[in-house]
Amino acid sequence: MSTSVRFGAFEVDLEGRRLLKRGVPTLREQSFQVLAALIERAGEIVTREELCRRLWPSDTFVDFEVALNSAVSRLRDALGDSVLEGSVWRSGDRIRITVNLVGLKDGFNLWAQRFDNSLGDLFGIQDEVCAAVAEVLHVRLAAATQKSRPSNVKAYVQYLKGAHLLKKRRPDDVRSAFEYLQEAIRLEPGYAEPYYGAAMYYNVSAAFGALPPCTALPEAEQLLSKGLALDENSAMLHSTLGMLRMYQWRWAESEQAHKRAISLEPTNAFPHMAYPILCSLIGRHDEALSHAGKAVELDPLDLMTNFRFVQANYYARRYDEAVRTGRIAIELTPDSPYTYFYLALSLAALGSKEEAWESANLGKRLNDRLPLGEGYFGYLAGVLGHVVEARSVVTELETRREQGYSPALPIAWTYLGLGETTSALEWLETALAEREPYLGSLTAFPGYDAIRDQAGFMRLARELKLST
Repeated sequence: MSTSVRFGAFEVDLEGRRLLKRGVPTLREQSFQVLAALIERAGEIVTREELCRRLWPSDTFVDFEVALNSAVSRLRDALGDSVLEGSVWRSGDRIRITVNLVGLKDGFNLWAQRFDNSLGDLFGIQDEVCAAVAEVLHVRLAAATQKSRPSNVKAYVQYLKGAHLLKKRRPDDVRSAFEYLQEAIRLEPGYAEPYYGAAMYYNVSAAFGALPPCTALPEAEQLLSKGLALDENSAMLHSTLGMLRMYQWRWAESEQAHKRAISLEPTNAFPHMAYPILCSLIGRHDEALSHAGKAVELDPLDLMTNFRFVQANYYARRYDEAVRTGRIAIELTPDSPYTYFYLALSLAALGSKEEAWESANLGKRLNDRLPLGEGYFGYLAGVLGHVVEARSVVTELETRREQGYSPALPIAWTYLGLGETTSALEWLETALAEREPYLGSLTAFPGYDAIRDQAGFMRLARELKLST
């Protein structure tokens, strides 16, 4: 599905997060941040204070009013006054906007809630027009075809909300995303795109240890089968299928699905973000870094593109680069526990124990007790010499298994960090029996180096058909 639209001299690249004029990028970083905020919060109130918080950290010394006005002025200059043609009128509490874009045969109607008056003041235009700009840029305008945008507008809005929340990866956001996506499917079962997001919910839940893979992954399989039956050329569906096959340890099929997704939409950041982990697990680190870097280039503000670049560097044992990219990722997306964990892992590998421990604790606070993150923290606690904290993780995770489902792999990692390799291998055997998705990291995760030459470990790798 195309995610760009041309009108006059402009092209809006939604996935690549660029505004191009005659093929040349026209926005500086801060102006684009304003644009991104309008896109992400289309239909909601966006205040000057929120924009200031987004653009500048709290410890930044800057005249916010002047700087924000400057950023918005550059955005307004870049867009000009020719973006919108047509009429604007009010209807009750909502605003109906008829938008005609040069290059599209017919105009189409968009509905938007009123934006905060201050934004209209900033742009020097009516707040209705400001809302229209945000809505126009929010929807996938080149996707105004019947195939990629459903006839049911509410279904489309639910899909957009779900897709946006899913990218945040926080537990509450992922659960809310799933509800929106389910509603989109209910409202229009023949619209293919929400099926990828609903399947991602199950993929992510199985990977993080929130749901058992024996039940979650078949649910993902069913959703992807339905979605691909509706649209066999959806890059998002093929990319999500690639993730599922990787979690099922079906390596060749995973690669086939990932490559299909990239060939369908080479400028979509999502397939380039999803593919690197497979490349890392099968030992192709240069390829992993290439695609992870491409994903960041296409979507530099996305949580997962930034995290995946850090992870690919760590798996490639480029620890200095993992630290550098990790710090950038945290600056841009500070709510990702896994970025903190991988930064901590890289710092620990470089011998920076105090900073690694600080990063590990920041990750734990954001993790919301998900087992996968607890396992990273437990491993780090062990290798950094915080034995009491590591033992606490083992006790907590083993207790959870007595009360219900909780994965074995995070327990194995914690024992590995403590240097108790016999217990670690025993729990890895349990993870194999329960077919836990992240067991596929056997070859890539440097933490396994302590047991890589042991017979039990090599047998596990053979079971997964991975080369050690």
